[in-house]
Amino acid sequence: MRFIKANILCLLLAFLAGCSGYRFTNPANPLFQFGINQLALMQFENQTTLGGVSGVFTSEYFRLLNSYPGLVLSSSIKSETDAVMLGILRSGPKARVTEMVTGRQRASDLAPISMGGRRTFFIPTSKQVTMSLQVIIIRDPTDQDIKLAQSSLPNFLKRNPRIILNSILPVEGAYSLEILDGAGTQVNQTQNRGLRRKMLLQLARESANVFKETVLGVY
Repeated sequence: MRFIKANILCLLLAFLAGCSGYRFTNPANPLFQFGINQLALMQFENQTTLGGVSGVFTSEYFRLLNSYPGLVLSSSIKSETDAVMLGILRSGPKARVTEMVTGRQRASDLAPISMGGRRTFFIPTSKQVTMSLQVIIIRDPTDQDIKLAQSSLPNFLKRNPRIILNSILPVEGAYSLEILDGAGTQVNQTQNRGLRRKMLLQLARESANVFKETVLGVY
């Protein structure tokens, strides 16, 4: 009886494996079905008008992929590397559009001490950041593949059979500026740079989570 049950189970598994579109998945490595066990995650390229975005996005994506115990990561291509993952951050050509001011207030209302009796003007109080992240995974890449992916002609990659993934994710976020008055005005720029870095880190974490749920999650 046990022999019969075992045979039935084997036949059932074989049937499921042969069904059109069905694949066994491995939660320890979402890329195993493509023969990718060792992945080189290169430093993301910053083609936006913003500074300080490449490092935080690279770190968060490395942290995500490193959480899969069946996937070995490196930061450069080695002889045993199966594929390379590239990230290209892009934005429009104008910085004022990429990081757009969405709120303004009178300086006399926010910093009356610093203004004194001077004529008032409007100062930014909030900003919206808009860019995109293109994530590309290439199996057994050539130098030409990588250069093309990082160029302004990435659509040509669609013709390359070694492309495992070519996905563009929107990246958007907002933050409020802190306006200090009196002696505090000396640290306004430092404070707001810190708020901007915090917002970019949050965007990177959210982007990595979206990549996990909507891209890796479908494999």
